[in-house]
Amino acid sequence: MKANYYIESMPFCEVFDKYSIESFEQGLYIIPDKKANRKQIPAEKAEDAMIEFLNLGRKFYYCEDVKDVELISFVEKYGLLGFMEDFSANKYYVTSNDVLLRGCNLITGKDALMKTDLLKYMKIFFPRLKENQIEKLIKECNKILSEPEMEVITIQELNRKLIFSEEYGEPVKMIAEYAKILYGALRANNNEEEYKRINPLISMNKLGNEIHRVPTEMGVRFNYLKQGIDYNFLINVTQDVSTLKACKYCGRAFFASNPKAEYDTPGCKNKANVYKSRGKVLEKNMIFKDDGSIATKIAPSEDLSKFFAKFLKK
Repeated sequence: MKANYYIESMPFCEVFDKYSIESFEQGLYIIPDKKANRKQIPAEKAEDAMIEFLNLGRKFYYCEDVKDVELISFVEKYGLLGFMEDFSANKYYVTSNDVLLRGCNLITGKDALMKTDLLKYMKIFFPRLKENQIEKLIKECNKILSEPEMEVITIQELNRKLIFSEEYGEPVKMIAEYAKILYGALRANNNEEEYKRINPLISMNKLGNEIHRVPTEMGVRFNYLKQGIDYNFLINVTQDVSTLKACKYCGRAFFASNPKAEYDTPGCKNKANVYKSRGKVLEKNMIFKDDGSIATKIAPSEDLSKFFAKFLKK
């Protein structure tokens, strides 16, 4: 059965033209430079962002070195993911002193609904701001919510104050962990045994949608980058025959023109055939890196979510 839907072709992310990695008490963050200029990207770019983010995740999954410039290059092209919006179970979380966190997030490490203090929650994502500045920001957001306006406009205005703000940043470890999770789910979909289901962090949480004037069509609207990436990922991997694949030689994510294709380029296919002709076989958690060496997935030594959870307890 084919779903009859379309993606609303409106700008869905505001991006700054310059970001940097800065160190704060909470750890390393990617955050806009203070004099950076805004730009917008259209919803159609979400699929490209998904592929590039998966290929960042490939490096984290196989414990390869990821240079700062690679992370910054991705963010300057597509923006930050919008974790602060995504992890809240309530889209209007600024209206309460507590934030209800959805059952799976990268803060608590719990697969259960949990509450946390709004100021502490926002401090995770606004590392430059002092408490009184965050309180002022919350008041400004509540003022927006007090004005009668179409919901889509209200959400856009709130996002501009929050996840598209020049003060909004995301922890590098959080971005790395999510990229690794997304890539791991792609490997799972390509018949990996170590994963039994798609990680619940990959979701369509608070996705904007409406029924078109023609009642058989549904419009889908992305409000932040993670929504666009997750939606495209889930739509692709849940198809009966998926063309979103991980190359069996180098591990890169790609769209296959032939559903039976196993390699992203003819070069990878030829190299794999040479390797096989020598009587060698790549194990399921091994790939070839660009320099010809073999990368192997290594289990992380610690749960990254604990790094963030301790700041909520302060």
